[in-house]
Amino acid sequence: MSATITITQLATGPTPPKAATPDGPNALRTRVAELAARLGPPPWSRRVIQDERQLVTLIANQPGGGNRPHGTRSSTSGGSSWPVSSNGS
Repeated sequence: MSATITITQLATGPTPPKAATPDGPNALRTRVAELAARLGPPPWSRRVIQDERQLVTLIANQPGGGNRPHGTRSSTSGGSSWPVSSNGS
């Protein structure tokens, strides 16, 4: 499986965060329970924070569907890898 990503907006320098909207991303406060209730049963994903330093996506899978562990690599933090898990480990 392959995908093509087209980048339509290139930064020419530091870019301020996008304006917050009630639906996000970048809402002042995000309550996970309220977001999950609004989006309904899984599967779904929603971008919660998106600015020049952070990118956070909340992902919900079907119960029993398993977890797809993953991490992100960031050159600004020295190449650290941050694992993500929903089972508290």
